[in-house]
Amino acid sequence: MDFADVSTTVTNGCATTTSNLINHQVTENAGTAFYVFINWMNGPKDGSVRWRHAEVRWHRSVSPPPGSPTFADVPPSDPGFQYIEALVASGITAGCGGGNYCPDATLTRRQMAVFLAKALGLYWPNTP
Repeated sequence: MDFADVSTTVTNGCATTTSNLINHQVTENAGTAFYVFINWMNGPKDGSVRWRHAEVRWHRSVSPPPGSPTFADVPPSDPGFQYIEALVASGITAGCGGGNYCPDATLTRRQMAVFLAKALGLYWPNTP
């Protein structure tokens, strides 16, 4: 099964290659890495070909929401429902207690730091 769609266009002797991942979702992404290897078909393998510019763009999608809400104060009709449920499913938040999320409560800088550190994977439990 192909992992990506790749297309190449050549203009004035310069090739532009683009690729989109095909239907690739990683549910448990801790420690997951994507490696990009460039195979220059029928090209020199002596290092004489140099890349002048390369870009890697990454977009993460929010998971579809569950059928029933986790929190009593965030119904499926709430505009933030899908996003709040994604935070819960990812282990980023557990709400404010008592089965509620408290979506309109003030967020402290401490709480923001915890959310961001967890969401961005800035916690390494096995690091001394």
